Amino acid sequence: MFKPSVLIVALGILIGSVSTGYCTRPNVDVWNLRHDEGSGAFGEVVFDGNLFVAVGHDPVGTIFKSSDGETWNSATSGSTALLSGATYGEGLFIVTGSGGEILSSTDGVIWTKQGDGITTATLSCAAYGDGFFLAGGSGGKIVKSVDGTTWEEYSTTESAWLYGMEYGDGSFVSVGGGGVIHTSPDGQVWTKRTSGTGNDLNSVTYGSGLFVAVGTGGTILSSPDGVSWTPKTSGVVSHLSGVHYAYGKFVAVGDSGVILYSADGANWSKPNSGATSNLVEVTAGKNTFVVVGEERKIYQSATEGMNVLYMSPALR
Repeated sequence: MFKPSVLIVALGILIGSVSTGYCTRPNVDVWNLRHDEGSGAFGEVVFDGNLFVAVGHDPVGTIFKSSDGETWNSATSGSTALLSGATYGEGLFIVTGSGGEILSSTDGVIWTKQGDGITTATLSCAAYGDGFFLAGGSGGKIVKSVDGTTWEEYSTTESAWLYGMEYGDGSFVSVGGGGVIHTSPDGQVWTKRTSGTGNDLNSVTYGSGLFVAVGTGGTILSSPDGVSWTPKTSGVVSHLSGVHYAYGKFVAVGDSGVILYSADGANWSKPNSGATSNLVEVTAGKNTFVVVGEERKIYQSATEGMNVLYMSPALR
């Protein structure tokens, strides 16, 4: 019987060298419950390359951390705010919440309050890109910082609540109540875009040259530039609260344990997550996706292994 692998190895001998390896990748069809408090709620989760950090608003000041997405421990935030926004950049976690709360940490353990008095708006989302941090929320308010310590306040063109924010392809995109979408190159001057929906948009991500936003009623929109948006069919009517791109997949989460995934932002699959409570946000790291939600539950995707073939350049 002809074996292609024999031919590949033979060619490798002729043109260079061949070796095999093994790696893992997320299996988004299988999900495991990693943490369950039975009450309360997480609002956001981020990953810095080594550490996952989840923040919440019930009880106030909730912060949990994990090195692997499986075992979670609480951290002392010293905050009495409802925490719902988080991002990471330049070696710094930034967490935001009600009453203009802004916290920073280099390790996810020790947290310092920043920007005191800069705004009274609830800062429900945050993002990092192009060398600075942004956070947005109620009244269309935006705050900006280059170092996470000193902040300035700006605003979008209207007072709609901002629920999600992302940086990609040289532009920030914010989404929010009533289907509002704004874009900005610098976090200071914002331009309103036409979303084509009146549904609340709760989260936005960027990956593979595409922005994807999700919202109430199973709403999913995509855009190559943040300016022109196209509706996509999600196949669900559940409210979608979070979306993230990593490992070649968009993963969206929402009410009643809904998890969706797509390779192109247009065609979506719905695995059996095993979750029944509302899921709020999702991030990725260490070859897995991590989802947080109400009852302070945390789910993590399984991993699967794959063999890979490495071929070195030809010997000269």
